[in-house]
Amino acid sequence: MNTTQKTTNNANIFNILKSIAMLSVFGVHSLICIRVFYPDIHFPWVFYTPAWAAMWMFFIISGYLLGKGFYNNKYQTDKKGILIFWINRIIRILPPYLLFLLFMLLFVYPVEFAKEHFYSLIPMLTFTDNISVIISKAKVPIGYLWFISAIVQLYLLAPFGYKYIFSKIKVNKLLIFFLIAGIGLGIRLIYNYFKIPYFNNIVIPSWTNLDLFFGGMFLNAFTINSEDTTIKKWLRPISLLLLIVTLLMFTYQLHFRASWWFYKFIAPTVILALVALIIYCFDYSGKPVQEPLCLKAILKNPLRLFDAYGTIVLGFYIYHSYLLTVPLKIYKASEGGQISDLTILLTVPLIGFFITVIAASLNYLIIEKPANKFRYSFIRKENNK
Repeated sequence: MNTTQKTTNNANIFNILKSIAMLSVFGVHSLICIRVFYPDIHFPWVFYTPAWAAMWMFFIISGYLLGKGFYNNKYQTDKKGILIFWINRIIRILPPYLLFLLFMLLFVYPVEFAKEHFYSLIPMLTFTDNISVIISKAKVPIGYLWFISAIVQLYLLAPFGYKYIFSKIKVNKLLIFFLIAGIGLGIRLIYNYFKIPYFNNIVIPSWTNLDLFFGGMFLNAFTINSEDTTIKKWLRPISLLLLIVTLLMFTYQLHFRASWWFYKFIAPTVILALVALIIYCFDYSGKPVQEPLCLKAILKNPLRLFDAYGTIVLGFYIYHSYLLTVPLKIYKASEGGQISDLTILLTVPLIGFFITVIAASLNYLIIEKPANKFRYSFIRKENNK
């Protein structure tokens, strides 16, 4: 490492984006969980956060960050390099995912799984859960894990997308990016024209999110050798504000079910464009190295809390929906359900959030951090052979 390279205590933009996306998922899942226990409650518009838009953001961010490894030659695209990439991804995502499924199976929903037969676990264990979605999830609230299956399928495709397509593109990069975005938009409009059911056929399949994932991956072609400019500095707060305002607009519209068609079919492309602009403005060659995350760094810049949250976001995503039910079950058992709507709306998301942060932090320290350390050493060892 170059010891003269500048350092910064600014929050990592990718952790900010992941945090915004995860909070968007958390908001509407709070609504869904509360509604199961208190079906007559009235929700303010702020609970209708755009979870689908959040997942689109995760697809884009995942594609971009994985693409960095290929554009920076961290991963090679020969047989050995592709295998190393896949093993790296498996080590990253499999341990916390399998541990959560084990908890659910043994300690939380053993009866529900048994009634539906244990073969209902097969889609989750084979990462085809976004294909076979009609299983026991009506009784077991872990349906949101379809994203894990979708992203693993895209991991399998990523090396080939880079090797056979993106590594060969040297000119007309902006045209290619517009082409990727346009194809994705066109496919969704075709689905709309033929009135194909939306969620199971458009939101969750990996193939209908190829434009987001590979669009994110291809963004590396613009940033890998780019330099910081005055225009980028001006655009950074503007681009981030545009994304936040857009998500707030979606939230408001979803509450009133306004512009529903736009959200379902046009918004994915809008999110791709906004996140692409943010990444282009914030990520560039030779940017300062981030100072290590610690309490002192957070006290100097509280925005570094986004880095802390972004670090545990995988565990938070995996555990959040179930742990949101904990305060609700306690309320039902201790008070017979006689609790004011305002108390429920204020406390359930807050308590659920902190419980999930604790669970995700333990998951990171016990499972993810050792696994990450192992996979980093594995990659170095294999690349040095």
